[in-house]
Amino acid sequence: MNILENSSPVREDRLNFIEQLLDDGDLDQALFVSKQHLKRFPDDPEALLLRGHILVEAGNFEDALKNYIKAQELVPDWEDAALIHAGVLLDLGHLNESQAALSELVESHPDNAHVHHTLAIALEFSENQLGAHRHYQQAARLNPKHYSLPFRVSDEQIRHLASKIVIHLRSSQSASHEPVEVIVSEHPTLEIMDRNGRPLSPLTLGFGIQNAGKMSGTQIYLFKRNIERVCINLSEIKEQLAITLEHELTHLQLESTES
Repeated sequence: MNILENSSPVREDRLNFIEQLLDDGDLDQALFVSKQHLKRFPDDPEALLLRGHILVEAGNFEDALKNYIKAQELVPDWEDAALIHAGVLLDLGHLNESQAALSELVESHPDNAHVHHTLAIALEFSENQLGAHRHYQQAARLNPKHYSLPFRVSDEQIRHLASKIVIHLRSSQSASHEPVEVIVSEHPTLEIMDRNGRPLSPLTLGFGIQNAGKMSGTQIYLFKRNIERVCINLSEIKEQLAITLEHELTHLQLESTES
């Protein structure tokens, strides 16, 4: 989409080049070229949005947010920029701001399934389950190919499935067999998100902690609502649990080896 009037071929070529660098995963070069481009076109909303995407991929959410905000200020009615801005606010844990922005977007774009789905996520975090369910339903109605209602399971089901998966993973790994405690939580709490100084998005599916001393062993938190949201049946729940648990155990094993 060309937001700027009378856009030059040089600008278009440079934006395409930056986008290709991002697609190729060359984040350092993409950051460098986008910075140079914005020196020449400081008020280019598409370049700001693109640089925001690059910064998100690089894990720099705070700077990404600054670029999204500026892009939205330049083109206030730009739906894509507004939605991405609200999504990054949610990913950063700015839940009230994200919910407010998404509520405005739903009013102005009632037929956008992604807006409804993202607002449903924000409402879940504020414990408005009825509102969340309504917007999950609306997203699924508007775009059934891409959105569905979360598949709900009990805490006990998650614990039971996770325990079986941990036993299987430990039997196939050469790691130490210290006890693994699986803790099921609805969402990441502020206390969990701040542990060990490790950045943690409210949307994360799981989080592992290696304890030392008298409390030696491993704790793996599984965040039920986030797991349910990306699954449509019990088979997908099992698959997602296996992926999440393997990722966390491998991550902790690498941390232990490096220390």
